[in-house]
Amino acid sequence: MRHSIHAALLIVLVAGLTAISTSPTVFAAGTSNDPLQQARDLLDAHQGDAAYQLLAPLESQLGGSEDYDYMLGLAALDSGHASEAVFSLERVLAVDPAFLGARMELARARYESGDAPGARSQFQYLLTQSPPESTRNVIEQYLAALDQ
Repeated sequence: MRHSIHAALLIVLVAGLTAISTSPTVFAAGTSNDPLQQARDLLDAHQGDAAYQLLAPLESQLGGSEDYDYMLGLAALDSGHASEAVFSLERVLAVDPAFLGARMELARARYESGDAPGARSQFQYLLTQSPPESTRNVIEQYLAALDQ
């Protein structure tokens, strides 16, 4: 009897560990309970869909927070929700217009959502901010694509 209880507990433990190891949120985010940190970890692991699924349901509680809106914007953009990314990133820039990372992501989101004039405007503004050469090259590639 004791052996069958240990066997049953072992099966439950193995099943639990298997579920944890295959869960993208738990696997990529480690043990953090902070959804923003979990989203950062997921985005770093190129799991934009998982980050978006984690953050989107929290918008009513966390929307309006610069960190949340930025992470949601990145996750939305990386998971193919460009128009939602535009909305979130515009909220970030309403609070902090000098946040050039958010402005770059907004330009990309506008490009991806088909807003060529909006994307061009953001990319051209970014060029006036003396970006590093590698960033300048990326911006120029986007502008060249917009010209075609």
